Amino acid sequence: MSDIRQKTLLDNLIKIGQSASMSGLYQFLSGAKNPPETLQSDLQEVFRDFLAVIGSPCGIIVLYSPEEESFVEVSTHGYADSDFYYEFMRRGLGSFEKVSNSPEPIVFPSGKFTLFRSQDYAIAMRIYPENMMGFILAEFSSPGDLEWRKWILGLFAFRISQVLSSKKEREPIKFLEGSKSSEDSTVEIILSQIPSWENKFREGINKRVFSLRRKPGSGEKPIIRTLFQRMDIRGDLVYLNTIPEQIVKLERYLSEWIEIAGSGFLVFEKTETFSIAQQKLFTKIIPETLGPSFLFLTDVMSSPNEEYPLFWRLVRQTEIYIPELPSLEVGIRRKILDSLVGEIFHLQSKKGMKVEEGVFEFLLEKSESHPLEEIRSVLEMAILQSRGDTLKGEEIRNLWTGKMKNLILIDDEDLDLRRSVEILEKHKVLHAMKLFSGNQMRMSKALGISRGSLQYKMKQMGLL
Repeated sequence: MSDIRQKTLLDNLIKIGQSASMSGLYQFLSGAKNPPETLQSDLQEVFRDFLAVIGSPCGIIVLYSPEEESFVEVSTHGYADSDFYYEFMRRGLGSFEKVSNSPEPIVFPSGKFTLFRSQDYAIAMRIYPENMMGFILAEFSSPGDLEWRKWILGLFAFRISQVLSSKKEREPIKFLEGSKSSEDSTVEIILSQIPSWENKFREGINKRVFSLRRKPGSGEKPIIRTLFQRMDIRGDLVYLNTIPEQIVKLERYLSEWIEIAGSGFLVFEKTETFSIAQQKLFTKIIPETLGPSFLFLTDVMSSPNEEYPLFWRLVRQTEIYIPELPSLEVGIRRKILDSLVGEIFHLQSKKGMKVEEGVFEFLLEKSESHPLEEIRSVLEMAILQSRGDTLKGEEIRNLWTGKMKNLILIDDEDLDLRRSVEILEKHKVLHAMKLFSGNQMRMSKALGISRGSLQYKMKQMGLL
């Protein structure tokens, strides 16, 4: 770094340290203890000051959300409701992949890319050095010192990566020492109802194969993510809904999936539908392969179409049974529902929201016959659509009685193309509602349709 750039950097850092209004940014950059649990709120507080330091009128931070299994805005500044959505950052068009694969900041000049504020250029920097966990993007209205701005943006992204890394380092300690810090989460309450689940999980990891037996919709995916996060491993979580019938093709695909997952989890659904030949291949490959753990999901309502004894012995020896919500005691169900509402409030940035009297009684009644994921879907929609600061029982009841059809999942066995397209559209709109907190301007930009078309579709879907 040149002497001039070094002096510019030092001058700016001194200003940050001396300014009372920027003390939060100074603490964040200097390596003060920032727990990962408060990272989103911390970034919302310091990002405006950071942009001021680097001379940017507008910018955004996007992080990967394991709960949403997608990238979500966590902090923005300088954009109006109708502004930020960069077409060139849409996945599959090349620019997103360019940022995710580069250890260096990427410059997007206005001559090649449309910037909302007609700036000269934007700089994007990925967060996390290994698997990208998000990115920072800032626009600039004058050339300035491009290299210095890239350097300081990289520093900020590295600091966020440090906070995210500290979360990953602590999670295995919770598992090994039985920490009680997260005992009130929905997943932890469910796990507490499963006898000896920790021993079975440890044994499964040692053998690199285990199974979750459940009725679909019992909360298996959040449980899988929690188990995955407890492991101090380098790898990915890969879900596989279907596998090839041809054994030669399956063997080739397995080698590719194993490479993708690394030391993570390969999760196989619809295990009961595996043919004898497929089961034999898994029985052969699992003991011979180094790398991921094989997790098989089995359905309490189904029996195997064909049964190869060695495969099913392998699967069932470390089987963990996830209880259905209706089978749990009333007190446990109430704790789960209370935790679930709090988690959705947190995810949708509505921490101060209250719950009207009678809501939990209604949910308890529904929990006697409905699975957890169905209740979660209705709650997410009700909280998302609520315009006040109170979750009302009427909103929940209306969703349950009149709009449950909007929460139907796509059935892979249903060949009705028109019906499948309609359901897929609903899920895309619902997903956009979550990501953009119901902001229709941003939703329409992300979905690639006009605001009028979006409103029409939402009325047809019963979402308005």
